[in-house]
This record gives sequence, structure tokens and C-alpha cells, in this order.
Amino acid sequence: MDVARLVLDYLKVLLWPSVVLFVVLWFRNDVRGLFRRIRSLSAPGVDAEFSDEVDAVSAEAEAALRAAAAQSGSTGADAAITMGPPDGDWGFEALEYVARLSPSAGIVGAWKQVESQLFRMALADDPSVVRWTPRLVDSLDVPPKMKETLHDMRRLRNEAAHTGTAETATPDAAVGYVRSCARVVGYLEGRYEHRLNRLGDS
Repeated sequence: MDVARLVLDYLKVLLWPSVVLFVVLWFRNDVRGLFRRIRSLSAPGVDAEFSDEVDAVSAEAEAALRAAAAQSGSTGADAAITMGPPDGDWGFEALEYVARLSPSAGIVGAWKQVESQLFRMALADDPSVVRWTPRLVDSLDVPPKMKETLHDMRRLRNEAAHTGTAETATPDAAVGYVRSCARVVGYLEGRYEHRLNRLGDS
């Protein structure tokens, strides 16, 4: 009698996990589709896809900076290139704080810093430049991967500012974007100063 009760207790315990396993296996294609939809499901104020995109562009910027540093190290041509913002640059520190409060404002403000540096570089090359345009990126003397990254960063800024997904990036993703922009500005400033020094020497 005790053995029968013990077997019955085991069956009761195993019944629900067995039913769940059966349902998952039977409807596995539907369950996979459900998980795909959950990946792009957004909660109030956060969109997983947009945050992932922000993280991906930030990682792309970091990779482009590492590639540029490796390229300059191998040729010795760009030894003066810095890989971060100038010391004591409160602009990016403030933007990190803003990004924690309003991810879209942090993204837009960080891109504005990059855009300003790009305009300064373009203006130095051609004093007739009146305003910054995306075409100016293609005329810069930077590696192709950096040009691609700059276009992606700009596209992401436009998405944050204009498509209604503005507040859907997580604060951490927006802070990562701000930090990547700070490093890109540091790289561009170093590249710009190195170029001016080369022109001054000749």
C-alpha cells in the first residue's frame, strides 16, 4: 500500500512538468515564434530592438576606433590620434547624465558634438562649406570603416529624434552611445590636429 501511494505521489509531482513538456514539444514552432515576438515586444518606455540597435552601433564605433588605432600604429602616420574626449570635457559627462534621464536627448546631444567636430574638419578643408551635410563624411580623410560608422551613428540619431522611438532606448544603451560619440570626437580631434601639424611642417 505504501509503495502504491509513493508511486501515486511521484505521478502527481511529474504530471504538470510532463504536460508542459508535451505542449512545448507539440507546439514547438509556435513557441519559437512566440519567443521571436517577445524579442521585439516593447514595454512602456523601452523597446528591446531599438536598444539593441543602439548597442550595436556603439560597438561598431568602438571597433572602428580600434581598427583606426591599429592602422595608425602599423603605419606610424597618425601617432597623435587620441582615443577619447579631451581631459575635463564636461560636455560628454553632462550628456551621460542627460542620457540617463532622457535617452533620446542624450543620443541627439552626443551626435551634435560629433557633427560639430565633423563640420570643423570640413570647414578647415574647404572654407566655402556653409553647413554640415552627410556628404561631408565621405570627403573626410578617415578610414572607410569610420565613415560607415559615422553614417550609422547619424542614422540612429535621426531614428531617436524623428521616428517616435525616442524614449525607447534604455538609459544604459544611450549612455553607451554617448561614450562612443565621445571617443569618436576624440579620434576626430586627434586626426584633425595631426593633419594641421603635418600641414604646418610642410
